[in-house]
Amino acid sequence: MSLVYAVHETRSKIREIQANARNGLVSELLNKSTQDSMYLISEKMFESMFQALEVKNVTEFDKKLGIYTIYNELVPQLVGEGKTIDEAVERLVDGSIQFAQDYLDHADVFSGIFNGLQQLVISLIILSEGDRNRVREVLRIA
Repeated sequence: MSLVYAVHETRSKIREIQANARNGLVSELLNKSTQDSMYLISEKMFESMFQALEVKNVTEFDKKLGIYTIYNELVPQLVGEGKTIDEAVERLVDGSIQFAQDYLDHADVFSGIFNGLQQLVISLIILSEGDRNRVREVLRIA
């Protein structure tokens, strides 16, 4: 059994490809003319990989301004500021949702700027569809 599928055959073999993923196998979808490839994995594998990823937020306090700044170490564009840590966290969540929407609106531009791990975090925020609790989970905010 091959786990590499040409893009043109994915439609006719989608059930086989999905069964592979359910059984813990990774299938590669390959565009032979451009050598672009994508991988299809199960949600279980994906969640495990994401949990292994170190996602940290850095909190800084500016004594002069009296403002807390929290930014995501992996995607520093995800940032929030406030007079309290709680306010900064809420603004981080809001800012992350807005940034993810901007990314979605201009994915053709942003995709060349961010690495794969950054794109993964941003994509998970997009998939959260504005659900603040899910965004908090993605950003690992307690």
